[in-house]
Amino acid sequence: MAITDTQQAAQFAASAAVSAAEAKQYLLEAQQGYEDTSTASQDAKDAADSALLSKQSAETSEVNAQQAATEAKSARDEAVEAASGASDYARNKFTFYKTASDPDGTIAGLAATTDGQSFWVAQGPDALSAAWQYQNKGGVAVLQAKQPGTAAITGTVREFPSLAAAQADADAGNILNGGKCWVTSDADVTLADEYTNNSGTLVATGRKMPSAMPTGYQSATAVSSSAANTVAITIPGLLVDSSLIYFLSPILNTGAVSVTVTDAKGNTVNRIVLRGANAPLAGGELNVSHPVLCIYRGAPINNFMLVASGPMASEVAASLTAYKTTNDALTATLKNQVPIPVTVGSVADDIYTATSSITSGELQGGRLFLFTPPSANTTRTPKLKLNAWGAYDIRHINGGQVAAGDLASGRAHLLHWHAGANQFRVMTYADEREKIYGTVLRATMTSDASTPNDLSVTVDGYIGNGTLVVLEPPATNTGAVAITVVNRYGDKIVRSVFKGANSPLTGGEIKYAEPVFLMYRGAPQNNFKIISSGDLSTPVAKLQSDVETLKASFTDPYAKLAKKIIGDGTTANTGPFGSISFTNGVRTTVKRRLVFTSIGSSVGVGAGSSDGSKFAPNSLFVEAMKAQLAGYGNFEFINDNQCIPTQALQQFSAQLHNSPYFTSTNENDWPDFVLIIGGMNDAPVGNFNNGLTFPAQKGKLEALIDECKAKGAVVIVATSPHHNPLSPSVTAMDLGSLNVSWPVRTFNVDTNYTFDAAARTINGGAFSYGTDNAATSWGGQILQVGHTLRVLSGENAGDYTISAISADRNTITVAESFPASGLIKTTIRHIGLNSLREEILEPPPSRSFIERDWSGSRTKTVGAARFGMVNSMFRSVARDKAVFLMECEIPWFRDGVEAHGWAALFDGTNYNHPNDLGYTVSYKAGADAAAFSLCKLIYGEKYYLPS
Repeated sequence: MAITDTQQAAQFAASAAVSAAEAKQYLLEAQQGYEDTSTASQDAKDAADSALLSKQSAETSEVNAQQAATEAKSARDEAVEAASGASDYARNKFTFYKTASDPDGTIAGLAATTDGQSFWVAQGPDALSAAWQYQNKGGVAVLQAKQPGTAAITGTVREFPSLAAAQADADAGNILNGGKCWVTSDADVTLADEYTNNSGTLVATGRKMPSAMPTGYQSATAVSSSAANTVAITIPGLLVDSSLIYFLSPILNTGAVSVTVTDAKGNTVNRIVLRGANAPLAGGELNVSHPVLCIYRGAPINNFMLVASGPMASEVAASLTAYKTTNDALTATLKNQVPIPVTVGSVADDIYTATSSITSGELQGGRLFLFTPPSANTTRTPKLKLNAWGAYDIRHINGGQVAAGDLASGRAHLLHWHAGANQFRVMTYADEREKIYGTVLRATMTSDASTPNDLSVTVDGYIGNGTLVVLEPPATNTGAVAITVVNRYGDKIVRSVFKGANSPLTGGEIKYAEPVFLMYRGAPQNNFKIISSGDLSTPVAKLQSDVETLKASFTDPYAKLAKKIIGDGTTANTGPFGSISFTNGVRTTVKRRLVFTSIGSSVGVGAGSSDGSKFAPNSLFVEAMKAQLAGYGNFEFINDNQCIPTQALQQFSAQLHNSPYFTSTNENDWPDFVLIIGGMNDAPVGNFNNGLTFPAQKGKLEALIDECKAKGAVVIVATSPHHNPLSPSVTAMDLGSLNVSWPVRTFNVDTNYTFDAAARTINGGAFSYGTDNAATSWGGQILQVGHTLRVLSGENAGDYTISAISADRNTITVAESFPASGLIKTTIRHIGLNSLREEILEPPPSRSFIERDWSGSRTKTVGAARFGMVNSMFRSVARDKAVFLMECEIPWFRDGVEAHGWAALFDGTNYNHPNDLGYTVSYKAGADAAAFSLCKLIYGEKYYLPS
């Protein structure tokens, strides 16, 4: 059956509809997977082409098929749109970007693809790559390719406008390590600076692209001057720091000059011109048409420095000729004033035969000669025979005869030819400066109080035999003294200081800040000797104080106390009742104040007791005085306890000065009583046999009493309980490194020693020094082989065992080696003395603890001999100084040791601090007796014996 046009058109329309439907289906399939996209798109296009063919066929059909053609066109459009949508969807669906939670974009890509599929990640607008392609391999994003971006193209540039831009390109990886680039320079002298990538950081290589414009030496192309002392020049290049500018001066300057320079770029600077030492020109430095060379100095100096400016060689030669003429005239004028050396060939009968460089015609009045005699003149009429001329007298500058020996051998003398008298006259003497600067010198101390026995001074003069030196030491010496003196020329001598019949100092001879007068004695003595030491006003004042004390002892030393406690007998003085007044019916009473000051050691604060504030000796004494004065008036008792543990008598004066009452400027505030609690730290070996107890501590106690009496105080000296003689800590008597000083002195000397490291010997006269008195000898005679010496300072510091002693005892050989040789000033001490205790301690350990009747009760008990001696010294000083004695030793034995035994007086391992019972039987008993006797004296009993 034949197909009509209408049927064929309808068939084409149906076919187009089918094609459109297929395109839609392809679109759906494309949305299900990227791998089918291409096929779907192609099928859609084929369907579209088929629809178009159907449309064309339909157009040739009759009008009735028009509707079919229209439907076919619509189907084609839908198919094209579906194909385009499928392509865009596929492309967009598998492209991803970076986020904060997905920094490289692969998390989203892996989530949207299956194993084997690929996806893209956009890298951002400034990245060198536009996008990176990854493949999903088992859930892992594997980089497959990179698509170049804009930055990758621009990154190939190797010239940058700034260092920051170049560094950014290096950070992006576009300038490899070791690669180089150029950075545009802001300076006119260079176009660009080269940099290299050094492990990620761009570093300048130092190479630069130079500018074509000159910057160094330049000759001015134009020079002019429009005003005085000004110059304007033009240069062909650039003006930079250190540019060297040459021009011919258009002016003769009369003062400071400024130069205006215009460079090739039209830049202009105006700067002053300086000469040597940065001084402005003063006038005449620049001459018209003469060459000038100057260098430019940029910021911060900003000026020109004149390098050269001047005339031609002919002008210089003319100036030199004029100078030579003037110099020759000056030389001729000064010729007679230059000393001529004289060479002495022989000496006979005090005639010095010599030669010199002058002729007889040049021997004119005023001529000077430098004369060095090979031997001193022996008469008063020496002569000089010069150049075979006559022998002429050598006289004083005033024409008088010289003295024998004035012309010192080997010393240069200046002689003046006196033509009128035909004499040589001496203008200088060899020793005149020494005589002027070596007579009496005031020394300046350079050492300090830390080395009281090692003084160092400087003097503005010479030290010669007989030179007197005055100094004020920074501290009181404690033993033998050596002094180092440096003269005005830096010469140094180190010498010992002696007193009396060449005896070394032992301590206290030179006092802090008091003038010391020394005389230097040259060879063979080579030492200083004390002429005087101390302020003479001090002993005079002490003598006056002693006289006043003596006068007081004949009257009533307790008048001050009596006035407070009894009154002075006048109606206005209300005596013991204080100051009484009434105001508006109200009574006011100001009590009479009694100040009790105490100085001492640890027992002074009640150490070892259950309550130091209660058992301290001063507290016990105050309570005893309260009991004695109860009912006798209105009194305020001040307990001013200044005792400090561990201290001994030599430190008690400082305690006094800690008292606000003792140091008050108001005498009404001064202490009424001063209680001295010594002994506990003065009697043990450490002080006793170190020379501090005898004789030094006796003097310290006497000085303390005088110091307290000067304040009008009643002084009370307390004797001391003993340390426990049953304690091993007491009986051990361990000397450690103690240097024994009294009554036997062990070796402990600070002086110069000669060390020989190779021979291991130490040499010094100090080792053999002796006086046949163990207290004043230096202890070297005690030394034996096997004993130990300690070098306290210097390179050789350390302990050394004696292996041999020379026959003269000046040289000691030691077993150990030491590093340094030579003359060294140091202290050497004899240590390890425990094995020698029985020989060097007095009393020796075998007689240090003795059994005797200590209390007078006819009961023998063991006590410490040193404590007994110290307490006896306390009693003796108290008697000599007419002061009160608080007797604590006798009741300590009577009521304590005899009644209770030693163990009952101390707690635990304590051996030097009593317990409550110990304080009660000693210091309380003594305080009660002293208070009773003192009050009896104040109330009228003139003479008494303490209980």
